[in-house]
Amino acid sequence: MNDKRTLKFYYFRPFLFEDGKKSGAFNFADWIINFENDGKIYETISLSSIMARVDGHKYDKSNDLHGVCFVNMRGENLPSKVAEGKEQEDLDLEENEYIGEDMYVLYDRTSNVFMVQSNRMSLTINRITEFVNETKNSDNTIVGFVPITRNLTRKELKNKRVRSILISCENLHEKDKIKSSALKTICDTADGFGCSTYSFKLGVGRKRNAELSPAESQRVIDDIINRTVSVKSAQVSVSDQLTGEIEYVDLVENKLCSILEYKIGKRERLHLDKLFPEMIKEYLKAKSKNYF
Repeated sequence: MNDKRTLKFYYFRPFLFEDGKKSGAFNFADWIINFENDGKIYETISLSSIMARVDGHKYDKSNDLHGVCFVNMRGENLPSKVAEGKEQEDLDLEENEYIGEDMYVLYDRTSNVFMVQSNRMSLTINRITEFVNETKNSDNTIVGFVPITRNLTRKELKNKRVRSILISCENLHEKDKIKSSALKTICDTADGFGCSTYSFKLGVGRKRNAELSPAESQRVIDDIINRTVSVKSAQVSVSDQLTGEIEYVDLVENKLCSILEYKIGKRERLHLDKLFPEMIKEYLKAKSKNYF
C-alpha cells in the first residue's frame, strides 16, 4: 500500500566567494563528477559535530541535470525498535553503523540552479555548504549558496485563487496597524489568552475550485509583506484560475519553493533513482515559468 508523502524543495544558486566578495558561479556538476571519479561516494566526511556522506549520483543527459543524495549519519539519540505486545528494544547497530537521514538535490549547471529538499532530520543547506567546502579543491575561495527569491505581486493574485495561508507570529505588538479585520480579530483573541506567540492556518481543504476571500486574503498578505505583524514564518498557496495548478510562496524570506507529492510504501524510504525523475519534472515546471 502506498501513501502520499509531501516533499518541500527550495532553490539556490551556488557561488564562489573570495575575501567576502562573489567571484563567480560554483559548478556543482564538476564537483560531484570529480567527487565520484575520486571514489568518494559512500565515504564518510566529518563535519563539525556530525558525519555525512554522498549516497548516490544520477545524471539526466537530455536536460543536463544532476541528482545527488546526501545522508546525515546519525549515531546519537537513536530511536528504538518496537513490536506489538513487546517491550521496546535498543537498535543493535554495529560500531560502524548509523541511522541514515537522507535528502536530495538537483543541479542545473546551465542556469546554475540548485534545488534542495528541506528535511529537518537530515542536512540543511548550511551543512551542504560545509560538506562542499570541506571536500572541494583547496584554494582561496569558499562556496556559498544564495537563495532564489520570488515576490507574489498584486497583479499575479488577480489571476489566482488563494487556497491557504499559514502564519506563525512571534508577538502581538502594534495590532492597531493591521489592515485585515480577520487577522486583527485573531490577534485580539490570542491576546485574550495572554499568549505572546501563535500559529494558525487558514484553508479551503480539498475543494478544487474553492478559495479564501480575495479581498481579505490580500489584506492579510499586505500585512505580512509590510511587516505590520511580527511574523516568524508565513506561506501562501495559490492556484491558477485556468489550469488549477497550485504554487506555494514564502511571504517572509520570499524564498522560491516547490511542493512535490510523492507516493511511497509505508515502510519504504525514498530512493534517488525513483525520486530524481519526479524532481526533474517539478524543476522544469518552475523553470518554464521563468522563476530563474
